[in-house]
Amino acid sequence: MERKIKVIKLESAIKHYNVPIYNIINQKYDFTMLYFEKSSDSIIEDYEFKTIYVPSKQIWKFTYVKGEIARICKDYDVVIALDSINILNYFSSACH
Repeated sequence: MERKIKVIKLESAIKHYNVPIYNIINQKYDFTMLYFEKSSDSIIEDYEFKTIYVPSKQIWKFTYVKGEIARICKDYDVVIALDSINILNYFSSACH
C-alpha cells in the first residue's frame, strides 16, 4: 500500500461549510486540521479527517497560539497556513 501524503492545515477554526471538502481531501491525502478556537468541536462527528486543538490566548487584538506548532508540523509533508498578522506565532511556527 502506498503511503498517503500527510497534509496539515493551520486555521483558527474548522468552519462547518468546509467539512465536506476536507472529508474529500482526506480520501486522497492524510489530512489534519490544526485549530485554536474551541467552538470548532461542535460538529466533530462529521469529520473524516484528523484534528489537533491547540489552546490560545487573546492579547488585545492579537492571538498567541500556545503549543509547539513547529514540532507538530515537522511530521507533515505539506503545511497550509493562513498568514494573518494578528496571530502572533502561528505562521512563523509553521515555517521552521
